[in-house]
Amino acid sequence: MRHWASFDREVVAGAHEAHLQLQLTDATYSVDGVEAHCPPGVYHATSASSSTFLLRHLNGVNFGDHPSILEVGVGSGAVLLSLAKRLGDGVFVGVDISDLAVKTARSNAVRNGLNVDIRKSDLFDAVAGERFDAIFFNAPLYDREPRSAVEEHMLCDPGGRILERFVREAPRHLKPGGAAFVTASNIGLVAPLDDPTVSIALKGAELFDTGVIRALVRITPARTRKDTPP
Repeated sequence: MRHWASFDREVVAGAHEAHLQLQLTDATYSVDGVEAHCPPGVYHATSASSSTFLLRHLNGVNFGDHPSILEVGVGSGAVLLSLAKRLGDGVFVGVDISDLAVKTARSNAVRNGLNVDIRKSDLFDAVAGERFDAIFFNAPLYDREPRSAVEEHMLCDPGGRILERFVREAPRHLKPGGAAFVTASNIGLVAPLDDPTVSIALKGAELFDTGVIRALVRITPARTRKDTPP
């Protein structure tokens, strides 16, 4: 995952500023039949967002019967609620470090009449000891020091620290046969995906005119020698 295409840094910086300003507005979006209100300070699930990119590819995943699903960084709840509406029967848990995001996701669940469990959490802290069939995370993508709470919670991951922790901790919260999914980009540091304790697979990607790549990566625990049949 280290060898990505180069991108126009000046253009990307300008696009980031425009993207940041969007997060400071108030809007409501329709996402796969779910109405998601996004107040200022909660990630906006626009048709071009990484939330809808994530959802498009998750819609092709077979989660099985009555799956247990965890979304890390639930934001407005648009992705988790869309999956809950489509799958119907299952356990759906969303966590977020932002109090506002937790409040918003809960409100959107009520708005759409969907039963999901939303908790405040720094990554996996609030699900200690719990395991899921699938975990997904629309991760902050930009390798830059955040200048505001919005950038810190939604957009920036300096040094890949958030991604590194997710890759390290996600496998211990998976049921046997389960998988985690995380967004990644060449505007961020993706070295944590080279962790030898996990296996990765590319599930989808988009290339923009600026040279920016947005990808969805599937993560499973790496097979050990004792897991390999003779």
